[in-house]
Amino acid sequence: MKNPHADYAERDLGALGLTYVQRCLAEGKSFAQTLARSVDFSRGRAVTYLPPSITCNNLQEFSYGDRARLDVTTEWVAGAVYYELGQQPESRVALFEHDLAYPTDSWLEHSPLRMAAYDNEVYFPCFYEDGETRDR
Repeated sequence: MKNPHADYAERDLGALGLTYVQRCLAEGKSFAQTLARSVDFSRGRAVTYLPPSITCNNLQEFSYGDRARLDVTTEWVAGAVYYELGQQPESRVALFEHDLAYPTDSWLEHSPLRMAAYDNEVYFPCFYEDGETRDR
């Protein structure tokens, strides 16, 4: 499995990046809010991986986004998640929150994805073996 980070440059987002992550989690749903309260952000760092063509100018203007093409970024994120899950497949899970879905949404009955619900919140857990059985 190819390391998806190999073609991207790691960029440290500094204290502003940590503050941004903490704020986003605090404004999220139950799971995100729990993470915001339980993680010691003073001991961490926020990094991102970007194509080398993207300069550091405006890197910390998080509200604007639009620093990389969505089609490229989406494919890269899927590969990066799969790669990271594969590093310890028996003990890692990625949990994606669907911010707009409700457990009662009819489309979820036909979704091939594994779903977890908490109150009115919808989450999709992703395990390494999920990537082995799907075309990514």
